[in-house]
Amino acid sequence: MLNKVIKSRVDNMPPTVITTKEGKKKRIRQPYLAAAFLLVNIIICFFLFRYKPFLPGIWILGMGFGYVLQRSRFCFAASFRDLIVLRNSVLMRAVIIAMLVSTAGYFLLQLFYFGRDPLIGHVFPAGLHTALGAFFFGLGMVIAGGCVTGVLMRMGEGYLMQWVAFAGLVTGSLAGSMTFGFWEKISIDNSPTLYLPDLAGWQGGFLSQFFLLLVLYFLLKKYIE
Repeated sequence: MLNKVIKSRVDNMPPTVITTKEGKKKRIRQPYLAAAFLLVNIIICFFLFRYKPFLPGIWILGMGFGYVLQRSRFCFAASFRDLIVLRNSVLMRAVIIAMLVSTAGYFLLQLFYFGRDPLIGHVFPAGLHTALGAFFFGLGMVIAGGCVTGVLMRMGEGYLMQWVAFAGLVTGSLAGSMTFGFWEKISIDNSPTLYLPDLAGWQGGFLSQFFLLLVLYFLLKKYIE
């Protein structure tokens, strides 16, 4: 058990600085690489701006989001793995915090929206297709060693196996889109659509979800530190 905990901590540690002569040379190259990286991004933003003015903002937001993921080692698969295998709830609590923030943010969007109709998200029926999809997606996460964000992050870090996993992700997505009509007939059309605001209103839906997430967070913090 101790070996597993140590291995998990080592895997989640950020890259360390090498102090050998070769490492010093690499550190000398870093400013030049950073300058080249910045120049490439400026060029990309320039062409994106010529196409559509809002695209550079999305590009910069995506780059910043990727940086945060890489430095925090944030991964949905790892959050479940650490909770079940290592009895460590740090990453799972981080996921819950992200859900709390998104829940509050979406509620505020609804609260200050002055249009006639509410901002309804993409709410789909839940049924057999949901359970099967969750099972195979979870199985894929275990085999690939990470969720989609984890795979993309490790692709950027140079892990070749994650490129293979990404190819499998693309293939599975294409297969899912090609067979969507089949799943619509046997499950989706016959499954109920469960949406908290329809059952309890926007305030009730927000409060119930926010409260349940808070309870889950503090239970994990108290019993699985």
